[in-house]
Amino acid sequence: MRRLLNKSELRQLGLVEILYARAEWITFSELAKSLDCSVRILKDDVVYFKKIFKEFTIESSNSGIRLVVNDNVGLKFFYQHTLKHSTNFRILEAIFLEEGLPIKELTHRLNISTSTIYRLIEQINDVLVDYNFQIGLNPCKIVGNERKIRHFYYNYFNEKYTYLNWPFDHVHQEGMNRFLQFFID
Repeated sequence: MRRLLNKSELRQLGLVEILYARAEWITFSELAKSLDCSVRILKDDVVYFKKIFKEFTIESSNSGIRLVVNDNVGLKFFYQHTLKHSTNFRILEAIFLEEGLPIKELTHRLNISTSTIYRLIEQINDVLVDYNFQIGLNPCKIVGNERKIRHFYYNYFNEKYTYLNWPFDHVHQEGMNRFLQFFID
């Protein structure tokens, strides 16, 4: 699924993974070398993280930087954030949850130009070939091996949502709970 992330999303996720795995300080130049980017870009990522996240702190000193996370915050938290904000995954989720969505409606919902949507769907389809399905256009739909589609989305929803989240806005959660309870009983 990482192949569906863009370059900056991959870099930011890689930055967090490196910092999370290391308790000791690491310099920006070491990180830049590991992530194959410039120090300036990493500093911008750190500023972004400091602005967006309250669940952890990135400390800096003459020794470099390090990540200090609050209790109950693991890498899954960062993965969920990345999946939630990734344009490619937002496209995939929108099409899954509302198959038959016209491109115009998709561009409106995601606030992206039509040409960008077509370009991103082409990039997504290049990756989805390995999963044996594709996104069909006008209207948008998922076509291919049903088993592979279900497996992909099962993994996606499992990584993005906790058991406390309800991703299906158009399905009444309480009604679904009563339906499931009926079968359990």
